[in-house]
Amino acid sequence: MKRIFLLISLSLIVACSNGENSELTENVDENNMENVVVSDTSVKFAGIDIVYKRDAIYVTGDVQTTEESFYYTLDNEGEVIIEETEIEVDHPGEEWSPFAFEVDIEGKDLTNQDVLFLIFYGKDGEKEINPNYVPVDLRFYSY
Repeated sequence: MKRIFLLISLSLIVACSNGENSELTENVDENNMENVVVSDTSVKFAGIDIVYKRDAIYVTGDVQTTEESFYYTLDNEGEVIIEETEIEVDHPGEEWSPFAFEVDIEGKDLTNQDVLFLIFYGKDGEKEINPNYVPVDLRFYSY
């Protein structure tokens, strides 16, 4: 019985996460008559690899987005260390596009006890789309 419940739950989760908005639609919420806009902007990240080397963080991965770019910030326990930075996408659309960039953290006064997060996201106007939080461990670094 538990297996059947688990199988059904997993299939619902997969079914819900695979849904994409194929067109821009506008709905009206009848309770408060507020316009609700559904966007066709999407962004997905995969294979993100982070290497910390002294005063820089090297980031590689793949992105699939409908837009020409995606964004990231570097956060340390709620404090923004690196402001929003735009990364251009080589091949926006249906295919995965590789990306690589370097985050310079020289002079940021960080210790190996700090808990950093790189936050990757897309944008629809000013709204963040699908933020992904990736931890950066400063205790282990490559030479």
